[in-house]
Amino acid sequence: MKKKWIVLLIIAMLGFAGCNSKDETSNSNSEAIFPISIKDTEGIETIIDKSPEKIISLSPGITENIAALGGLERLVGRTSFCDYPPEVLNIKDVGSLYQPDAELIASLEPDLIIAGAHTDPETLKNLRDLGMKCIRLYDSANIDGLYENIITTGKILENEKGAQDKVSEIKANIEKIVNLVKDEPKPKVYYCLGAGDTGDYTAGGDTFINAIIEMAGGENIAKDITGWSYSKEALIEANPDIIIVGAKTGFFEQLPQMDGYKDLDAVKNNKLFAINENYIDRFSVYIDKGVEEIAKIFHPDKF
Repeated sequence: MKKKWIVLLIIAMLGFAGCNSKDETSNSNSEAIFPISIKDTEGIETIIDKSPEKIISLSPGITENIAALGGLERLVGRTSFCDYPPEVLNIKDVGSLYQPDAELIASLEPDLIIAGAHTDPETLKNLRDLGMKCIRLYDSANIDGLYENIITTGKILENEKGAQDKVSEIKANIEKIVNLVKDEPKPKVYYCLGAGDTGDYTAGGDTFINAIIEMAGGENIAKDITGWSYSKEALIEANPDIIIVGAKTGFFEQLPQMDGYKDLDAVKNNKLFAINENYIDRFSVYIDKGVEEIAKIFHPDKF
């Protein structure tokens, strides 16, 4: 249980950093006919009787997707980790990713609540018991899961055409990057999510971060594990060519001083890189930016 909380805190902390400027996609003329049935990532089917005018987002990635599809004016609540676009900071803060304030959420009388991977299941159950409509759209090891989430969000916002256009744009951008680097040597890569007394954490092969690393032309040394927990012994044995950390985590300064890390080739050869983790850790419409940022580290001569 302790490790579960550590992982949640690590991933949540990575969401604090602000992202670069991003464009929004306005609503198209494509209108959904209500009521509509939405089957969420957990397979739960929810009937939405009318166009939701008051939406609460419980995930930074979901907030970014809603804003990018022209639904920002419908947001009446967001978590303290939802910080982009800047306008969302004017929207009511309903608490943390894992355990938002259910009473505050209920007081906002939302038409729909959209949760992410880390929302406490008990909190969602309590909200559903109060008669509120909740759906969960969360992370997937397959990038196609993101595309499905974007399309679902577009359907809810009556902007399915805009969502489809956005998915096409993301796919085209990623395909361009993949083609640029596909014939290049693949460096061995370690993405550091946690290190030190709390344990060593990274992105296993069943995570979308692993998919990003592979699309960017790298080989994730942790691809054979599931989940996020790793061992320092495995890291030392793999001895990666490149280590990537989030810019806001402090690991860029700390790892060169830490036992087990300071003697790795990546550290000794100055192949330790800090990135804007929001592009990587948030399952949102800006994931192509993450693939590009990582690819630039692996193959700078191609950009």
